[in-house]
This record gives sequence, C-alpha cells and structure tokens, in this order.
Amino acid sequence: MSRLDSKYNLMCIPLLLALWILACAMGGRVPAFDPAISLAELETLCRLPAPCGAPLECAGRTVTIRGYVDSRNIFNKQISPRTPYEKFRLVDKKGRAIEVWAQSADTKPIFDKLAGRPSDDIRVTGRLESFDMPITGRCVRGIKMVIDHASQIQFQ
Repeated sequence: MSRLDSKYNLMCIPLLLALWILACAMGGRVPAFDPAISLAELETLCRLPAPCGAPLECAGRTVTIRGYVDSRNIFNKQISPRTPYEKFRLVDKKGRAIEVWAQSADTKPIFDKLAGRPSDDIRVTGRLESFDMPITGRCVRGIKMVIDHASQIQFQ
C-alpha cells in the first residue's frame, strides 16, 4: 500500500463517521422528497369546491396522495371488457374520494398490482386533472388523478 492510499483512507474515516452520525440522527430514514398528502389536504391545495370553468391551481401538478382502495370501485377491461374507462377509487375514512384513471397502452400491470394488494392502505403518485361536474341544478369543478404505470402505486 502506498503512502497516498493510506492518506486517502485516513481522510475518508472522518467523512464516513460524519455520514453515519447524520444517518443515526435522522432515525435511519431518508426524508421524503414529495410527502403523501391526505384527501383533505388535496381539497385545500386545489381550493375545492370551485365553480365550473374555474381554473384550478393544482391541475397539471404531480402529487402523491394517501388513502384506501375502494374495492367495490375498481373498473378495468380485464374484468369488464365493455367498460369504456379504466379507473379505481381512492377514499379516506371521512367519505372523501378521488378517482384514479389508468391511462397507458397497457394497464394490465396496474390492475394486477391492485388485485394482489397486501392491504387497502395505499399511496398513489399521479397527475391531477380538473373537470366540470353538473350536480342537481348547479355545477362544480372536480379533480381526478391520472397514472401511467404500476410503479406509481405503493402499499403501506
């Protein structure tokens, strides 16, 4: 071993020690870059309810939402070939919900992942889109999430 190699190794020890102490101080966890938000926080972020035609600041943004899979509201062409859309519903314990639309050339991996889910506790990362919803004589602006790949779904 040359002198340069041993000098280099000795310089690395304090750096590695500092990184180890920092990792221990953080509890061994890396902070999330984009933390998951609740459906209530999503309503606040998007300023819902909003009138029809109103632009929503959140439209087009990519967010991660936490909630639960509504197992009675999973629609895909594998189960129902005549279904004109492929989507599932994400809900919370307070009755709030958002539809998650699968829009890719091959949605089978998305719905296979949902079918094999270990729990209904889920995190979904996707792009928000807004749309008008006529409701009993009035109209409000709604949002939905669009995903393209099964990797955008994580279970807790």
